[in-house]
Order: sequence, then C-alpha cells, then structure tokens
Amino acid sequence: MTTYQQYLGQIVINDTNDDFTVDDGGGSEAVEITSGTYYISGYTGESTDQLCDVLQTKIRALGGVYAAATVTYSSSTGLATIDFATGGTNITVLWDDTALQTLLGFAGTQTGAESYTATYPPLCVWRPSLGLAEYPGDLATWWLPTSSSMVTVGPDGTITTIEGNTTNDGIFEYRNLPEADIKDTSLTVNTTLQSFWENVVHKGRQIRCYPDRTLNTVSDFKTAVWLPTDAEPGEPVTAGPFSAHIGRSIGSYNGLWNVSFKLAEMV
Repeated sequence: MTTYQQYLGQIVINDTNDDFTVDDGGGSEAVEITSGTYYISGYTGESTDQLCDVLQTKIRALGGVYAAATVTYSSSTGLATIDFATGGTNITVLWDDTALQTLLGFAGTQTGAESYTATYPPLCVWRPSLGLAEYPGDLATWWLPTSSSMVTVGPDGTITTIEGNTTNDGIFEYRNLPEADIKDTSLTVNTTLQSFWENVVHKGRQIRCYPDRTLNTVSDFKTAVWLPTDAEPGEPVTAGPFSAHIGRSIGSYNGLWNVSFKLAEMV
C-alpha cells in the first residue's frame, strides 16, 4: 500500500490577508485574524499555531448563530471547510481581503448555505499524488545524521580536527509525477510544487513534513527547511533555481516529472 506525504508551509498573516465578513441575514459581522505565522492545520490539542483553529475561534467569538462554527482542513481531500453549524440559517462569507480567499482556496463569495468547502487546496501546501521513491531512512524516522566536524591536513602532514554538530537531513525524491503536481496552470490553483516553491521555499519558511499524511499527532510530522541537494554543512546556500530540483522523465515531450530535494530538520 502506497504511503502519501504532505508538506505544510508556514503562512504569514498580516494586514493584507486578515479580514472577512460574515452575514446571517441580520447584518454583517467583521472577522479579523490576529497577525502572525501559522500552519494551515495542526495536531489535536494545538491551537495558536494552526490557522484553521484560529479562524474557528474568531468566528465563534461573534456569539449567537456563530457560536458552534468549525473550521477544518482535511488531510484526505486537502481542502478547508467552514461549517457554521447553524441548523438551517444560511451564512454569507464576503472576502474583504481576496488574498485570504486565495490562501484558503475559496472562489468567489460564499452564499446560500451554512457550510462551505474550498474549491482549491490552501496556499502553502504541497500534496504530491505519488509516494516518495527515495528517502534516507524509513517513514517513521525519516532522517539520517550529518556531521559538520572538520578535518584538515597541514603541509607537514599534521592532522587537525574540529568537532562540529550532528544534524538530521536527507535527500528526498519523487519520480514520474504528473505535470499537475509540478507546474502552475490555470487548472492547478494552489496545487503545484511551483506554487509551494514560490510561497514557502523561496521565502525561507519552515515546513511541516508529514511522512504519512493520514496521521496527525505531535509526533507524526517533521519540521524542516528545504535546501538544494548539494548544500553542505557550514556553507551558506541560496534556494537556487526551481529548475534545479525538477526534471522530465520523458524529455521528448512535456511528460512526467522527477523531483529531488534536501530537507534539513529544524531543532
């Protein structure tokens, strides 16, 4: 049975993507998310670091018909849902900040229902449609250790060692991914590695890596940063070109794609 992964990048909320309004027919209510850095979702019991839970708290704080609202992210579909749970009262959601609408994966004004599921996956999430082909350890531990210790040999043959630190990292590879997993088109809103690269990797943000995306406890994800595959301990590196990480399996046409990248554990 194939095990599928997902990668949740940090999301920054500020005054350009923090506002929306809700209306139960009796007047609109403003909802403003607290500025900060979040992941779209988190493990059970976590609240302040997961955007869905923060959204839920803000909506419920309006009271009345909104008091039982839930905001969730599905690890099986990759979509966010806002369920006002009103028992029949329709709620309209108007996105004052369209950047927030795009971030959550919704399209247009939500109206005429009490529950809405996004049309697209959230921004800053990558969910490849195949499982990993190569990874350094196993899906439980994922990492292998890397040492930054240095050894130098002088002109006279004297050997000097400098003890460094041990870090966890590894090279990860996917093979034969469809183009919809890789390159942005009008039909791949928020779903591609290109989108993830531009909104997470390029911006130097941390990533929660789920070796098995069906599992979601505090021990089921690894927090990492994405590095070029040739990154070495002690050497400054840049994110480099997106093209350095991808290559077509069938070069004669725009066919299936391979992806290779390095992850280093954040501790």
